Amino acid sequence: MASERYVKNKIKRCEKVGIESEIIEVGELVPQEEIEMIIENLNSDKEVTAILLQLPLYPHLDEFHLTNL
Repeated sequence: MASERYVKNKIKRCEKVGIESEIIEVGELVPQEEIEMIIENLNSDKEVTAILLQLPLYPHLDEFHLTNL
């Protein structure tokens, strides 16, 4: 899948320049609230300097709202 390859390349490039990264995967039926909670927890973690939300999202998720979190 092209999206998976794209994410793997991001991880490789992070490693190459010394950026620590983590992939948090969720299933297709993940509730909006669960992703909101994950993003809010990451936002409050002083060790986290960036969050990348891989698009496209599942159809039931509010892409605009989640990317603005």
